[in-house]
Amino acid sequence: MPTPNHTVPTTLIVSALLAFALAILTTACSGGGPTIDPLEGRVAAVGSELVIEIRASNKSGSDINFSYDSNATIDSARGGLAQRPGGSAVFTWTPSAQDIGTWTFDFHANDDSGESTESITVEVRSAVGLDTLPVFRRPLGAGTAIDASSDECVEIEVLIEDQDSLKVELSQQEPIIEGAELVQEQDLSGFWRWCPTAAQKSAQDRYMLTIGADDGENILALKHYQIILREPTPTSCPGAEPEIRHTANNLESTNGIDIIANVSDDQGIKGAVNLYYSDARPSDPPDLSRMTMAPMELVSGTVQAGTWAVTLPNPIADAPSGTQAQLFYALVADDNDDKGGKCDHSSTRSFEMLVSNPGGNGGLGLCESCSSDRQCGGENDLCLPVGAEAEKFCFSACENDSDCPGGYSCSVDALNSPEGASARQCIPDDQSCSGIACDDDAFEQNDGKSQSKAIEPGTINDLRMCPFKIYAADEDWFEITIAEDSDVNISIQGSEDPNLDLRMLDAAGNLIAVSEDFGSQDNLSRCLTAGTYYVRVYSYLFYKSYTGDVLNDMGNTYSLSYTATPGQCSAGGTCTDDPFEDDDNISSARVPDFGGLSSSEWRSTGNAICSGDQDWFYISAYNNLNHISVSLTFDQSFEDEDLDILIYDGVGDLVTHCIEGDSAGCSNNGQSGTSNEYLTFQPPANCSLPIDCQDCAPCDYYVVVNGFGGAENDYDICVGYDSQNRCLN
Repeated sequence: MPTPNHTVPTTLIVSALLAFALAILTTACSGGGPTIDPLEGRVAAVGSELVIEIRASNKSGSDINFSYDSNATIDSARGGLAQRPGGSAVFTWTPSAQDIGTWTFDFHANDDSGESTESITVEVRSAVGLDTLPVFRRPLGAGTAIDASSDECVEIEVLIEDQDSLKVELSQQEPIIEGAELVQEQDLSGFWRWCPTAAQKSAQDRYMLTIGADDGENILALKHYQIILREPTPTSCPGAEPEIRHTANNLESTNGIDIIANVSDDQGIKGAVNLYYSDARPSDPPDLSRMTMAPMELVSGTVQAGTWAVTLPNPIADAPSGTQAQLFYALVADDNDDKGGKCDHSSTRSFEMLVSNPGGNGGLGLCESCSSDRQCGGENDLCLPVGAEAEKFCFSACENDSDCPGGYSCSVDALNSPEGASARQCIPDDQSCSGIACDDDAFEQNDGKSQSKAIEPGTINDLRMCPFKIYAADEDWFEITIAEDSDVNISIQGSEDPNLDLRMLDAAGNLIAVSEDFGSQDNLSRCLTAGTYYVRVYSYLFYKSYTGDVLNDMGNTYSLSYTATPGQCSAGGTCTDDPFEDDDNISSARVPDFGGLSSSEWRSTGNAICSGDQDWFYISAYNNLNHISVSLTFDQSFEDEDLDILIYDGVGDLVTHCIEGDSAGCSNNGQSGTSNEYLTFQPPANCSLPIDCQDCAPCDYYVVVNGFGGAENDYDICVGYDSQNRCLN
């Protein structure tokens, strides 16, 4: 029998090898893509921002790009995916009432080798009636004040109560305060500790702490807590402290306790007026760190003269009729006399009142703040938590939508109050009772240094600063990277109100420049060496404004311009300039903030003149009966510490003819050779508003601080514009 022929034709062998090679090549090109860290399904609430961080890695070290798909409809105003350096991205989403339900999200990471996907589900729940959400029992209130002049650390107790869970996971949420730690000691408790550095104290005087509590079943519960760093006002600071006018009255009520005060200051209040309260008599003066803080809201007037109000929780709302309790509280107001410096004044006034429970029903209506069911109007009206912070508001019982006013709908199911009552309720269609309306910009979230967004030179329009709370503003942080010595200019242009300010910090968080001019047109210029720097845009206070009964959008739309021109930064000398640079010429002159008043003075401390430096201040003279008065405070022991005050007109011509090399024009009117300088200057008659003066118009002038012959020194300045020569008195 012949042997079978098992020889495979050469053409078939070649074809098989080519197919195998092609398969290998195809696999290598497509690959599995980067490895995405595992993600878990999430629960979100209407109106509360959901934040998901996506991280991926690859062996090649090549760039990783992120994207996502979802059956949920998300517009750019409510969320999106932001790429971060280092192989990560952040997805944010603020669901609306129309998003209630469960949605699928596919997050993709791709590089040169291919794409990988991680899928999760997100369940969106109603924001009203989150009765099983973890509740923060400690810390109480909205913040605390600490003595920044001491080296003591801040330690805050964290205590959680949860109806359906025996354990929660505590976490610090963005923006993270650098150097702080959150220690979870037990299943429902822990503490937060922070030892602020000198750089942090100098960089800003208010920090927002955000703590999260996750029980694995509900949305992430949040606690926002403001840390205010207070320093004693130096005894040498001129000017008056804010005036607080308030009378304490005993109260019979089961509802919250309304506290109203009138506060005035010639320059204006810095941030919100704060109330601190306690059920125990405080020390004298009160130790604010041992009291509960409740920020007040500006309800009428201005920061120069306004009415402030806050509603405190009633300590005996659920007590039997006739129960009484003593309430102790202090009102604290800080002014902003010294923009960016330490010569601001503080006023503290202490009060006490007797609160009695008369029994009966409180009668509060829809979306009014409450702490107990009995404070709400009807028998079945409930006091329900809303949102991730579980703030409580009154709602009204209903059977169908016709029982509810416009803008409200009857809940599909009965809602349960924390006290155990249950009924269907009229709830707002937007599921919010905050009344804060503001559409933020596409750079969010960038509310702290840890969330800063990298930017390149150019102009960015349509940026948006939104209020965070009625007592705290949102912040916008940007990161810039300088490859070589460069002259850097950062400027913002926004509406006058709410006022925006600008600061620049180095990579370590040290403050290197600040601009807190009146309004929202601020500018910073610095020669920066190679490295990373941060730009902070912020506001001390947002307040509600209305057109009729309609709440206006409370934000401030602004643009930010950034230029970097290669140049050589001076490496010599030991003089440390002040953080208000660059204010060395007409184009970068600082604008003294007179608080919107026609006759006042403006003061600033912590200024410095380095060799070859000048500091320029702009004044618009619109009333020739007023004088420009300037006082300069400094110590001079040697000739190279001699500072002078000069006046330039609007086109940059020197009016006070005192120059190096020819001191014939120098005088004791601002140009003596000893410590401290005083100058007064009266604009000519044609510098006036054209009301009763033909061909008159305001005249521009510049107050200039000059180091004579290259002199260097630190100084404090007062600039006045009125008929009284205020700064000379």
